Amino acid sequence: GLGLAIVKRIIDEHHGTIRIENRTEREGGRGAAVRISLPLAA
Repeated sequence: GLGLAIVKRIIDEHHGTIRIENRTEREGGRGAAVRISLPLAA
């Protein structure tokens, strides 16, 4: 949706990355994990 598009733009502007992963059975098996990484210095 719109929220993810906004987050992606912010992450791109700060030279970061965003990953969306399916949760494993060990993690409950439902939903997804959103992982955002930003550099310590730009």
